[in-house]
Amino acid sequence: MENYRIVVIGSVKFSEIFIKKLISKKKNIVGICTRKIKKKKSDLVDLSKLGAKNKIPTIYWNNDEKIYSWIKNKKPDFIFCIGWSKILKEKFLNLSKYFTVGFHPSDIPFNVGRHPIIWSIILNLKYTASTFFIMSKYPDNGFILSKSKIKISKYENAQKLYNKICHSACKQIDKLFINLKKFKHKKNNIKQLKKNIKIGNFLRKRTEEDGLINWKMTAQSINKLVSALSKPYDGADLNYKNKKYKVTKVKIIKNKKMYEPGKIINLENKKPIIQTGKDAIKLIKISPKIILKKGSYL
Repeated sequence: MENYRIVVIGSVKFSEIFIKKLISKKKNIVGICTRKIKKKKSDLVDLSKLGAKNKIPTIYWNNDEKIYSWIKNKKPDFIFCIGWSKILKEKFLNLSKYFTVGFHPSDIPFNVGRHPIIWSIILNLKYTASTFFIMSKYPDNGFILSKSKIKISKYENAQKLYNKICHSACKQIDKLFINLKKFKHKKNNIKQLKKNIKIGNFLRKRTEEDGLINWKMTAQSINKLVSALSKPYDGADLNYKNKKYKVTKVKIIKNKKMYEPGKIINLENKKPIIQTGKDAIKLIKISPKIILKKGSYL
C-alpha cells in the first residue's frame, strides 16, 4: 500500500478515535486541523495533545486563509474530514491531490444533515449506517467509498449508538484504504449526486425547544428524547421555577390512572414519578439535584 500523505480535520471524540486507529495502522498523517475547546461540551475534543504526543503537526482552525496555506504546504494526497460541524468550502476540498474523504453516521443519501445520531433515536429508526464518501459541494453527498449498516436496538441510547458507529468505522478502515487506491482518480458523478439529493432527506439542526421535556408527551417519547440526548451529549432539558435541569436517565412507569401531565404522583427513594400524556416517568439521573414534593407540578 502506498504511503499516502494524510491531513485530518476534526474536533470530536470520534475524530480522536479515528486518528488513533490510523496511527496504529502506521498511516502517514502529516497534519491535524482541530479547534480550541474553551468549554467542555458534548463530545468536543481538542486534538492538539494527541498531535503533540505522536509528533504530528497540529493547528487550530481560526483563520481560513492561514489554514488553506498550511494544508496546501502539507501536500496531502487525501484529506479526511471526520467530526467537523462546519461545511468545508470547495477550495479546501480541492487541496488534496486525489480527493477529500468525509464521514457521516447515516445511510447516505438518507438522513444526511445535522445531529443524525440524536434524530435516529428520536425518530425510532431501525437502522443507521457508518459511511465514508468523497466530499463534494453538496453537503454529506458524494461517491460512497465504504458503508456499513448498523442496527438500532429498541433500548438504544446515544452513547451506545455512538460507540457502535465508532467501532464500525474503525473496522472499515482497511476496506476504505483499498477503495482509496482503487478510486483515487475517480471524479464525483454530478448526475448521481443530484439524484441522491432528490431521493434522500435532510435532517435539520436541533433547537433548544427540541431538547425540552414536555409532560404532555407520552412516557415512551420522553424516554426516547432523554436516551437520544444522554452522554456524550448534555441531556434533555427540564424547566422548573425558572431554572434549567439536565436529565440523562429516566424509567417508564406504567400507569393506568389518569392525572394532569406534569403532576408528581409519587416518590420512590426520593426519585419523583411524574405523570405524562400516557403512563409516567421516573427521574433517575438529573443535574443539579432537584427536590420535588408529591402532589406538586412541573
